[in-house]
Amino acid sequence: MATATSWDAAKELADKHKGSGDYVVLSNDGDCAVGIFLGEPFAYETVWNEREERSEIYDPAKHAGETPSLKVAINFFEISANGKDTKTLKIIEVSTKTFQSVIACREKYGLDKWSFEVKRNGAKGSTKTTYSVLPEDKITDAQREALDALELNDLSKKAESRGSKDKGKGDSKKEDAGDKLIDETKAMSIVARLKSLPREQLDAFLTKFGVKRVRDLKATQADEATAFLASLSEKKEEPADVDPFA
Repeated sequence: MATATSWDAAKELADKHKGSGDYVVLSNDGDCAVGIFLGEPFAYETVWNEREERSEIYDPAKHAGETPSLKVAINFFEISANGKDTKTLKIIEVSTKTFQSVIACREKYGLDKWSFEVKRNGAKGSTKTTYSVLPEDKITDAQREALDALELNDLSKKAESRGSKDKGKGDSKKEDAGDKLIDETKAMSIVARLKSLPREQLDAFLTKFGVKRVRDLKATQADEATAFLASLSEKKEEPADVDPFA
């Protein structure tokens, strides 16, 4: 565990970088960050702006009919990332499921008493990625004092500007989509059309999108699935029970 002296140095470094708005980045399977959760969380909802290719804050009036995704931002004093010392005040942004893990750790261990390891389990771009949150080391009184002296990031302001910083990043779209599935209406429409096709074309569709059921399609796959379905529907095949010599 770091000494009080190293934490004094870390405080100076964190003060230097506090305005940079750095976020904890866990891009690949097995990536992990060790740090300490600080202050109050900030929860907000986002939707994906398809035209501008960025996430934006959900507005019920502007985004009527769209299903928002929940994000929770928390100040996080990152001690290390993938085994390398960082000691920088950052922001960690998590989904509903990961935040529930943070809450469980808060109730069992106390976020003000421990540092925690946050680890990614899932390949880059995978919609089935999960994150584990486990206690790492107890925080000493000297470390607590240094942490309490930090000026934390304004999470609400960072959230407002987050979308514009994501603009044009292909992987951000996948991450923002998270586990959001295709909506029920679109799923039922696709199912109805698939039922009229031969079994081999149904199998081709499921294989194409790597799912076993239509309702397992991701929301981001809806347009591609519809287009692929149209191409299948255009294929004309002779019924198997027709005798060509009749």
